[in-house]
Amino acid sequence: MFLMPGCNTNTFHVIYAGDLARAYYLAVTGNLQGIHRIILGNPSADKMAKIYGLFCEEAGLKKPRFLPKFITYPIGLVIELMYQAFGIKTIPTLTRGRVNMLYDSNAFNTSKAAVLLGFNDTIPLEEGIRRTVNWYKENKYI
Repeated sequence: MFLMPGCNTNTFHVIYAGDLARAYYLAVTGNLQGIHRIILGNPSADKMAKIYGLFCEEAGLKKPRFLPKFITYPIGLVIELMYQAFGIKTIPTLTRGRVNMLYDSNAFNTSKAAVLLGFNDTIPLEEGIRRTVNWYKENKYI
């Protein structure tokens, strides 16, 4: 059984890499004036459990079970303290900030990309995951 940080109820936005690249292209070539902060992602936030489930199903892997936050948060703290105590300069694999990202919902309004860039994602979640898993397989990462 594979265990990892996360929960079944939190949501966040994902975006297929090809759609993300297209959005960046539109931003660079769109002749925008001033500074803009644009959130990119599928219009609706999906549950982490759904995203991992689809990914694991496509990859032929068993879906992980999520560890509760009260276990992983202290681990993140200990790892941070060890990195500080030993002067390790690389970024820790698990930090309290990363733990929070895996348990908190992160849903945003992504409509600004459509208004300013004319961007709408074209690859649905399921298709993006299928393409991504296929790329990982072709490149022998899984």
